[in-house]
Amino acid sequence: MTVLDHQTVTGAPLAPSLLLGLGGLTWVPARYGVMTTWEGTWLGLEYGGWNRLMLVPLLLLTAGAVAAARAASRRRTRVAWAVLATGFALAGTGVAIEFIVGGGLQGGPESIAVAGWTVYLLGQFVTAVAALVLAAALAREGPRGAAAAAVVAGIATLAWPAAAIRLSVELADQVLIGLAWVALGVLVRRALSRRRPTSPG
Repeated sequence: MTVLDHQTVTGAPLAPSLLLGLGGLTWVPARYGVMTTWEGTWLGLEYGGWNRLMLVPLLLLTAGAVAAARAASRRRTRVAWAVLATGFALAGTGVAIEFIVGGGLQGGPESIAVAGWTVYLLGQFVTAVAALVLAAALAREGPRGAAAAAVVAGIATLAWPAAAIRLSVELADQVLIGLAWVALGVLVRRALSRRRPTSPG
């Protein structure tokens, strides 16, 4: 096996970490914009604009989960990452339906807004469950810190509908979600580096 082959097999790819980290970092301001602009603007953008910007973290997180699934060595972990990517993609599809296809509840047909919102909620639920399944897989494979970050992300995502009753609580919940994805992105390289070397040829 050449040095390059050895690094390819045992070295952790950087893409999942970068994509998940950037997704988590952009999640927080995008969600804050969504939460505070129903009747106004923030940084020059209104409610619909911030919702459309939510596609940025959702696309980054989807791509990060896909990259992690491709790099994972064990089947259960690959499946968990793939389902997580599906949840992010569904949420992004819901946003696109509601705010790009339909124009949002404030400026488009109510039926399309409801359809998009439903798909978004489904995506959030799939994401939460997948994060908890991923946490169980990472708890067995390590590192434990990555498993803990996935647990926090999953529980905080499940708690979001209740947290949304009060803005300050919802904001804290969304910051927790974003930071959890950042932490998972930072720690995931250790998990992905635990790949079994394969024989050449």
